[in-house]
Amino acid sequence: AHDDPVGWMLTAEELEWRQEGGDGDLHWDVVGWLGRSNERLWLRSEGEREPGGTAENQLELLGGRMLTPWWEALAGVRVDSGDLPTRAYAAFGVQGEAPQWVHVEATAYVGDRADVGLRLQADYELRFTQKLLLGARAEAEWWSDDEDRAARGTGQSAVTGGLRLRYELRPEFA
Repeated sequence: AHDDPVGWMLTAEELEWRQEGGDGDLHWDVVGWLGRSNERLWLRSEGEREPGGTAENQLELLGGRMLTPWWEALAGVRVDSGDLPTRAYAAFGVQGEAPQWVHVEATAYVGDRADVGLRLQADYELRFTQKLLLGARAEAEWWSDDEDRAARGTGQSAVTGGLRLRYELRPEFA
């Protein structure tokens, strides 16, 4: 037990205040874990808060177990809440580093109404200098049902991507 101490990590991938007109919105994408090198408890939270309250929140609590030095199997729950009715899903997936240091997450969801979803995400960082980095992210979701409450249709329901230029003041803060 002394050779594998309990560790933790918490990263705010996105923590932004967006001002549009007179009102502002808070957007977040937070990832964290607690555990040892082979077994971890993961927390993923993504959403936005508008002046009237939380508009959208996806919260995942996943148990992870290393499959190889680069890949980890995940299982747990996802809860979607906000302005729309709260929904819960069982979640199963893998995450890890693909060749060329591309971080990949693939997670499947099964809801209480037999609706099935799949979310794929890939991230890559290109280092220009020791402190200046360009991060690229692509994400896609597919769902098996036509669910009006979440404003998503059958099949591919969301595709997002973006680039983020980052300057690291210190490795812990950019």
